[in-house]
Amino acid sequence: MLLLIPLKTTAQIDLKTSLSKWVDTSHPHYNSSQLTSEIKRLHALRADVTRSICTDSSYSYTYNNHALKDLMEYHACLLECTNRGFPTCGRDAKVNGTLDANLQFSWRNAFDQHEENTLSDATKSHFNYEIACVLWNIASMMMYRAASVHTWNSKEDLALVKSDYMNSALIFEHIKSILKKANTKPNAITNDLTTPSLDMCQYLCLAQGQVTLYEALKMKLNTDQSVATYTLISQIAAGPADL
Repeated sequence: MLLLIPLKTTAQIDLKTSLSKWVDTSHPHYNSSQLTSEIKRLHALRADVTRSICTDSSYSYTYNNHALKDLMEYHACLLECTNRGFPTCGRDAKVNGTLDANLQFSWRNAFDQHEENTLSDATKSHFNYEIACVLWNIASMMMYRAASVHTWNSKEDLALVKSDYMNSALIFEHIKSILKKANTKPNAITNDLTTPSLDMCQYLCLAQGQVTLYEALKMKLNTDQSVATYTLISQIAAGPADL
């Protein structure tokens, strides 16, 4: 049985108003009139993603509403914001204007929707936190696509499945580096974003990627069902464990 990682859910926020206010009061080079279309697009993408990810297990509904595409586009927009000097670390939240502008991102714990909110204002005030949560959902949707959307009937299909699992594993590894870069403390985030949790998610993706290798190798070798052949295939399939 293939396992899925729950989605992170969030509430609607007035990103357009808060981001416009922050740009006007705190950005050293821009004012909101210069970024009107960009801010509107960010607001619209986040609103669409929020509506699509209605529960932590709404995989089919979320996928059918093209949320994976929206998440990827939103992630690209957020990266561009970081390149343009938008807040990337909560360390300066009290002086960089984000709190005054009410620029606050907040996502629920994927494993415990009712967890007491451990997010600090500093964590919620920077784009790297938002990026980490968006990446989490991209990885979760890729795992769903691998398990439930792609077929497992040919070597070509299994190559797509394996790619989704490997990319998901890389994403969970990348989230750790993003949060570290942003100087995010473990006691200032939800438990799902701590290093042990992200490690677990990464290893789960790798383990399920190994299943696809096992199935692909069975097809490729045209096994005669002997114990020795299955033993060899199992040993080969275990190769990616240290990736």
